[in-house]
Amino acid sequence: MIIRPTRWFFVAFLFIVGPLLGLAAGAAAGAHLTYTSFETAQERPAQESTFSTPAVGGITSEKVTLPNGQRVALNELAPERKVAIVVMKDPHCQVCQRQLRVLSDRLAEVQQQGGVVFGLSDANRCQNKQLMSRLGLKFPILSDPEHHALTAFDMAPANRPHVTPGVIFIDENGQVESVHLGRSPGQHQEEMIIQRLR
Repeated sequence: MIIRPTRWFFVAFLFIVGPLLGLAAGAAAGAHLTYTSFETAQERPAQESTFSTPAVGGITSEKVTLPNGQRVALNELAPERKVAIVVMKDPHCQVCQRQLRVLSDRLAEVQQQGGVVFGLSDANRCQNKQLMSRLGLKFPILSDPEHHALTAFDMAPANRPHVTPGVIFIDENGQVESVHLGRSPGQHQEEMIIQRLR
């Protein structure tokens, strides 16, 4: 088959230049998406907020499971002591794990102030025990796989694939003092948690 000289440009564009332009555009788009995702994860402002639910200001009796299998109500975790419950997005969340490690390292400081720290995850207690061991935590991670307590604080919405992370504060009388939602890579809640436990 003979291709006329006037059609060489069309053939070259169709089979050579076109695909090369497509590859370049795809690479540029991929680089932009990768950069944007990284920038968003590293530099976005902390999305922490305090909200009110029927549980805030009241005594909460929702039960969770201790690592030993015992069921206990949130208001009975540490009577007459201030409690911070650090809710994990899931056991694989690196940001959540980092926060638990930092709080564990500063646990003596928390205890001197009369405070108590717990983790809380919707994983089963065996998974949480493994995580406690792997991270070397000095406090337990509570289990709520059926979302009884998490639902009471709107931290297990049905339209999301994972739990909403945050911190639940319970005062010495077993009342829910406040609930803080959100945790991001650039957010450091440890100092806030320790201050609230004083």
